[in-house]
Amino acid sequence: GVMELNEAKVSQIMTTRTDMISIPLATPWEEAVRLASESHHTRLPVWDRSRDDIVGILHTRELLEKLVEAMPAAAGGKAAVPELRPLLRPPYFVPESMSVQKLLREFQRTHTHMAVVTDEFGGVSGLVTIEDALEEIVGEIADEHDEAFSDGIRMVTPDICEARATVRIADLNEKMGLALPEEADFETVGGFVFHQCGRPPAVGERIESHGAAIEVLAATGRRIDLVRLERLRT
Repeated sequence: GVMELNEAKVSQIMTTRTDMISIPLATPWEEAVRLASESHHTRLPVWDRSRDDIVGILHTRELLEKLVEAMPAAAGGKAAVPELRPLLRPPYFVPESMSVQKLLREFQRTHTHMAVVTDEFGGVSGLVTIEDALEEIVGEIADEHDEAFSDGIRMVTPDICEARATVRIADLNEKMGLALPEEADFETVGGFVFHQCGRPPAVGERIESHGAAIEVLAATGRRIDLVRLERLRT
């Protein structure tokens, strides 16, 4: 029922501390730029005395803007190396016991996109974003109401379907009249796409193979969640 919809806690949807990318405040400027560009995250937590002492959130776009400002000066050889501290936004902390719904309301109220999750002792246990919260709530509502997804496949037209990444290739082949290969390496749609790309694919990425075009609709971190598959007319 809708009443008990989403009793999930922040601790269930956060990126745990071990998987979290954060950088020390003392990081040299070039190193910070390199880390930001390699991490593919738009926001990075910055810590001072220890990883539990998060002093701010670095927005990589602002890092880029500063980098651009520093470039003409650098050519003249007199560039003042920018500091990280003035770029930091204050961190927003939430307890891991907070419900996902309350978290979403807090994000909306404070116009924040990311929060640092703390445990009962004030230590950092992870990070959570507005995307994580939305995905959790939307996912729950979709599971609750979308009967068409009962077997993980939802027909859009006779030639197009959306499928959860966990759907077995054999089931998809049968339902769509396709001949996607089933190999030892993978038996799910997600595994097939992963295999074709050779790396974690990004949302919006599209592959064509064995008479089908597959587009990644949703992905979390290194995992594919949902794909759109179209049978190509030959």
